[in-house]
Amino acid sequence: MTNPYQNTATERLITDRIRDLEHKTTQAEIASEAGFPNANMMTFLKNGRNKVPLDRVPSHAKALEVDPAYLMRLALDQAVGATAAKAIVPFMCKGKQS
Repeated sequence: MTNPYQNTATERLITDRIRDLEHKTTQAEIASEAGFPNANMMTFLKNGRNKVPLDRVPSHAKALEVDPAYLMRLALDQAVGATAAKAIVPFMCKGKQS
């Protein structure tokens, strides 16, 4: 089985955050809080086998205690490629109140 998202910034972030949080929560609890019915999804994300589902970014960011906008940028890189993600991100910020 190939791992198309291995050695990406997303994979490294998820792996690092799970490790950093292991003193207070389990991988299964993180998966549950992120809305994944199966804890194996976290293993697939850590191994780069699956990409982060865009609809799970807010809950996943909360579970990992990371900035949701940063995780969304990384997830967009996986979903549409880095070039397209760079084109999309400015539109996400338009109209944002300071």
